[in-house]
Amino acid sequence: LGLTIPSAIDYGTLTPNSATNCGSAPGVAYNITQQGNRIADVNAYYQSAFQSGNLDCSTTGTIPALNQKWTLSNGTNNAGATALNTTTSTLVDANVGYKSTGDVIVPIYWFLNVPNNVKGTCTGQNIVTAIAS
Repeated sequence: LGLTIPSAIDYGTLTPNSATNCGSAPGVAYNITQQGNRIADVNAYYQSAFQSGNLDCSTTGTIPALNQKWTLSNGTNNAGATALNTTTSTLVDANVGYKSTGDVIVPIYWFLNVPNNVKGTCTGQNIVTAIAS
């Protein structure tokens, strides 16, 4: 498989009690790039760096991993987006086609809802793996 999968999702700077989808702000695009000639897909799930099931924050609090959602269509809200599973791998169903004349890029849009009780840099580990279709 010739997929390039980004190493990080950068939600940027968010304030407590906010989300990546507030107002007209869209989700964060995470582009899967197909550089090979075999149709592929990706699975996604969450694994905390500390196995807590949360994004652990450097100053105060945690963000539940389920506060992250993904969808294949972008918009101004995450209605219909899928919560990131913390125990099993979920087929994203991105159906990344094969390269014919140029790279095929399929974005997955990520959303994060930040609760009130957090401060600092919050980190965790989303696992996105390539699979043959």
